[in-house]
Amino acid sequence: MVTEKKAMDTKDRKKFNKLQQEQRDLDASYRQSLKNKEEREQTFHEMAMEGYRMEKKMYEDEVE
Repeated sequence: MVTEKKAMDTKDRKKFNKLQQEQRDLDASYRQSLKNKEEREQTFHEMAMEGYRMEKKMYEDEVE
């Protein structure tokens, strides 16, 4: 009976450890996707600002 309980404990522990690892992997993946999203948004903002500066300069050149 003791070895059967020990076997179940070991099996449950392995299952629990596997689930914990999967959760850590999911968390890491989620954090990476958030980082990638922030980088894309920053790049888009930089491109938009560059376009704005170019249009502003073109307008100022036309006015002069």
